[in-house]
Amino acid sequence: MGIKIERRKFLSALGGAPVAWPLASRAQQSGRVARVGVLVGLPEGDSEGQLWLKALLEGLDKLGWKDGVNLQTDLRWGGVVDPNRMQSLAKELVDLYPDLINVTTTPPKAAILRETKTIPVVRPGVASTALG
Repeated sequence: MGIKIERRKFLSALGGAPVAWPLASRAQQSGRVARVGVLVGLPEGDSEGQLWLKALLEGLDKLGWKDGVNLQTDLRWGGVVDPNRMQSLAKELVDLYPDLINVTTTPPKAAILRETKTIPVVRPGVASTALG
């Protein structure tokens, strides 16, 4: 069973605004580790992508979500020209059954939404659910 996340609040955290992750105390008390998939639509060495990822992890850390402690971040860099590669990265993330998948740009978002109809997908500035 996944953690229910208020997408608007989580999205604002991704944008750097203060936010509270619902059920945080229950998740921490149960020892459950929340799992977030991240598909960055930039090459791994891209400075903008590195800054975005750092801001995301710092924002979650400030909210009490510590990567490697009570949060597992599954990260994939999709800055590739080959759309088949982006799709395979999306499938890898979906197959990990994260509670939520965050994407940076439209191509990763489209790839993820082709792979799942049940996992919430968020993108800074745009939020969507993959409900059938």
